[in-house]
Amino acid sequence: MMRIIMDENLLDGIFIEMRTENYSSLRDSLYTMNLDELIAVTGVPADLVGEAAIRMYAGAQKGVSCYLSWDHTVHIRNRQC
Repeated sequence: MMRIIMDENLLDGIFIEMRTENYSSLRDSLYTMNLDELIAVTGVPADLVGEAAIRMYAGAQKGVSCYLSWDHTVHIRNRQC
């Protein structure tokens, strides 16, 4: 879904710049993946992935996506937003 959101330019660039870390690493890793292979492995049709990415996630008022790198220890604390 993230790849489709990036391809469709549905990102909030200011938010990404101010509140994320290592976005370029996420972006670069997504562009090394073959979307047709991922769709075949998951069994989810491309049109459903696109609909979920564009209408349900990118079109929502609020959303969250976590990209975790196994090279680092990650601590997550629940907070009410």
